[in-house]
Amino acid sequence: MRILLIIEIKSEIVDVQGLLGPLDTKVRVASSIAVERGLGRPALVVPVLIVGEAPTARRRIAALAPLFARFNLRGRNAMSWLRRPHGAPTGLLILSDLSSAASISTKRLGTQRVRARSGALSVGSGPSRLG
Repeated sequence: MRILLIIEIKSEIVDVQGLLGPLDTKVRVASSIAVERGLGRPALVVPVLIVGEAPTARRRIAALAPLFARFNLRGRNAMSWLRRPHGAPTGLLILSDLSSAASISTKRLGTQRVRARSGALSVGSGPSRLG
């Protein structure tokens, strides 16, 4: 069975209407776009919302529960479904610690060495303009 995931990643939930409206539009047109691009018609189109883990996000989702009810698989159940898709969920909602991913890549970037190519000028080797 061919399944198409429409994934939206947000660090926080600010404007629920601005989040869910465009996501609904993407889900509606996804099958047509897949066919246009030669991918074939998916049997199922599933919206996936990944939100940064925070007490505020949990409160907003709880306060607007009817709007988020369409995401019937959440947390571990959603992750399990991604590993072994079965059935037809109406949506996946995952709260994730997005900051840890950013800090890992930052640490990696900070430890890389950059070496000048042979024959290249180093920063202080040119003529001084300060006089």
